[in-house]
Amino acid sequence: MTKDLRIGVDIQSVAGGRGPARYTSEVLKALSIACSPDDVFYLYTPLDKCIPGLPENFVFRFLPLQKRRPWLNWTLPMAARMDEVDVMFFPANDFWLWRAAPAIVTLHDVAPRTELSEYFRSWRDRLQNRLQMMALGRIAHKVITVSQFSAKSIKSAIPAVSGKVEVINNGLPISFQRFQIKNVSSSRNILFVGGFDRRKNLERLLQAYKLLLSRSCTEKLLLVGSSGQNKRLYYDMPQLMKTYDSKNYVEIISNANDDQLAQLYASARVLVMPSLVEGFGLPILEAMACGCPVAASNAASLPEVGGDAAQYFDPYDIEDMANCIQRILIDDHLRQEMIAKGFEQVKKFSWLRAGEQVYLILRQAVN
Repeated sequence: MTKDLRIGVDIQSVAGGRGPARYTSEVLKALSIACSPDDVFYLYTPLDKCIPGLPENFVFRFLPLQKRRPWLNWTLPMAARMDEVDVMFFPANDFWLWRAAPAIVTLHDVAPRTELSEYFRSWRDRLQNRLQMMALGRIAHKVITVSQFSAKSIKSAIPAVSGKVEVINNGLPISFQRFQIKNVSSSRNILFVGGFDRRKNLERLLQAYKLLLSRSCTEKLLLVGSSGQNKRLYYDMPQLMKTYDSKNYVEIISNANDDQLAQLYASARVLVMPSLVEGFGLPILEAMACGCPVAASNAASLPEVGGDAAQYFDPYDIEDMANCIQRILIDDHLRQEMIAKGFEQVKKFSWLRAGEQVYLILRQAVN
């Protein structure tokens, strides 16, 4: 007889509103379908932010922060032991440094261990990351990652986990499916979606856009995203726009929900994703699902996600980036071909399938 599971999940990332937040929410929704109704999931967070729409066997546990007691390495493992969890799931890179229960860790990428490491948070955060990476082979029963590129990077950076890495691709929320999008208004926007951190390569995107304007480009550049508190990690976008004399041609949208984002994708001429380092690149799938052609960097995981449905450029070559975007803007035959290929490409990715694979790993850890 199959044992009912008690599964702990660290959900503090859902308040962040970025890729790990999306991953945590979507995988838990998929797990609610894939799991046994007799399993119990304990969702732990120090923030008053839960995930709506989950069934009753998903129990929200608010664990407030305490002075002199680290949440991740004291409060959380003590709560997990009190709840007698069989396995702990860390879906957003962070994890504890002692084994209160078998741990499954999703590591989306190892950007803090790349040439971009100097931009990542404070020295304390970099030290925490280094300690976690040193302990990962001992702590994690399995390490899940979201692309073959990330798997290769993780194995290279942390050899101790080479035999524990499993690739489970991200999926696509239903709000980005074609049949969900109504009343699309056409626009002449070049679209970027993502955070304004330096690995997103936005300075070169603005330089490429300035080159396009010199070639009589009439499309506006629309940047959907936001910066964070860390001035080393994030661009100062107003200053950057002033530097490249583009404030009259570039618009920033700080907040957009899924429905609004789907409308932006569906009406845009092209999505540009110029990242230098990217664990997966979910906006590529979102755009393709909405009928928006994609111009993407040929670096990291992006060719893996976009397949032959996207057009690629060297992210360090401003002219190559501008030429790639321009081809898509002016060649209607190419655009229609890319849109058709994009609809086929997104069929390869499913959150439900991802949830089923994660659930199998959680159950195997207990057995």
